[in-house]
Amino acid sequence: MGVRASNSAMEDTSPAADTIGAAALLGGRWRLDAPIGSGGMGEVWRCHHEVLGRVAAVKLVRSGLTADRGRLLQEARVLASIRHPAVVEVLDCGEHEGIGFYVMELLEGRTLGTKIRARGPLMPSEAVELLLPILDGLDAAHGAGVIHRDVKPENVFLVATGVGERPKLIDFGIARVRASSTRWTVAGELVGTPDYMAPEQLHGGEADARTDVWAVGATLYEAIAGKAPFEADDLSATLQRILAEPPTRIVEPPVDDAFWDLLSRALAKSAADRFPSASSFATHLRAWARSTEAGVAGLARTQPSLADVPVRDPLRGSLDALLRGKLTPKS
Repeated sequence: MGVRASNSAMEDTSPAADTIGAAALLGGRWRLDAPIGSGGMGEVWRCHHEVLGRVAAVKLVRSGLTADRGRLLQEARVLASIRHPAVVEVLDCGEHEGIGFYVMELLEGRTLGTKIRARGPLMPSEAVELLLPILDGLDAAHGAGVIHRDVKPENVFLVATGVGERPKLIDFGIARVRASSTRWTVAGELVGTPDYMAPEQLHGGEADARTDVWAVGATLYEAIAGKAPFEADDLSATLQRILAEPPTRIVEPPVDDAFWDLLSRALAKSAADRFPSASSFATHLRAWARSTEAGVAGLARTQPSLADVPVRDPLRGSLDALLRGKLTPKS
């Protein structure tokens, strides 16, 4: 459920992104190669740097609204402020003939949502292994004053590495920056995706780190149960369940009491009853993983260092997940 500014004062006569085609040179540096996909607000293209030859992806805003360009460039600045292996890397940003754009690493793989749909529910240990790096990335984002506000399976991208999958958090299109005085969303408007929105978001309250903790909890629940924790037949019923009902305990696959206590705490109705930070949630999940007989395979790899991540060789593939985010306004 996204927000699109409708104030006519924000409209202008800038050209739309669909006037840009293959071989266009953005910012005198990035040459467009081929479109990857498009959505309601814009499109993503494969591109390469004219001098360095690096292959990347560029996100363009199609709308002629100043607010949409501002939102896109704010997303780029947000990503640039976060340096973490589990957060998609932004390489450049700017405007081309009045059209906002930013360049990011090109990812190959699939989203967690796609994985769940293809394979079905994951075992708790596997789901935890995939989401621990996301909590680490969120902790870095929160340290930079950024609240994501739209963590969900479709925004957890699993990069194919040849030896497994490396999780990355994507789509900071509706992130809130605590230090910013500029708002590109309407005050009090609901922003996010209903199934993963914390009660305070539904009430139009201020989001903080604990709001993202809730969303990770909802994502973890779905990875194990195969459905969102408060899923219902319609939106109204879903919102009512989020506000008034506890999550139904997962019975298949079975989860132990210790794990369920952690998940229930992450999904507490009151933010004050949740883990106070992403790092706190991660610490408790790691302790649970170490205490289980099976453990989490390769747990050490869920605490990556910057040296572990290749930054020179582009990661290639589909960015469909990004196009299902802020490029297509949610209704």
